[in-house]
Amino acid sequence: MKELIERLAKIQLELNAPKDKTSQGIKYKYRTKEGILEAVKPLLNGLIIRLYDEVIYIEGRFYIKTTASISDGENEVAAIGWAREPDKYQAMNESQTTGSASSYAGKYALNNLLAIDDNQDADQEDVIITTEQACYLERLLDNSTYQNTDQYNVLLDKIATLPISEYEKAKNNLITNQLHESETLPGTSTGSHL
Repeated sequence: MKELIERLAKIQLELNAPKDKTSQGIKYKYRTKEGILEAVKPLLNGLIIRLYDEVIYIEGRFYIKTTASISDGENEVAAIGWAREPDKYQAMNESQTTGSASSYAGKYALNNLLAIDDNQDADQEDVIITTEQACYLERLLDNSTYQNTDQYNVLLDKIATLPISEYEKAKNNLITNQLHESETLPGTSTGSHL
């Protein structure tokens, strides 16, 4: 087990999984589960990474619990990531929504296993928004025109890591794109871009 932990620590130090994707809505940089797996493959040297999903029902909501593990064939080290399915099925059918939640949970399980900090990057200069600000943006997002688009889950994923300098822009964008025009704040338009 000690050798596996040492090999995992070496992978954690050498791994470079940059945020190489950009969302179309609020213009966040982010990394994907697939990007992390692609980045770690050259460093495995015979080790095996596995991802296991479990669907859990808690208080009326479906959650995906993903376990990411690394093994040398005898020993295994594992970490967990969680995601919940949204209340409403956006522009996806039910299986796509579950797949999206699985990807999200898998990404965070891999982040935990491989010691990837999704909150701060070396090139990130800003402090991340507070939990209260993130909850407010999530409520706005839930009632926005994005809820019926492919962008919804990408935007939801990015809210937790939004730099404070981008908060007002994101908030104004989501306020502008509320579902009902009568709910739009005075002086704003209903455009779909920032």
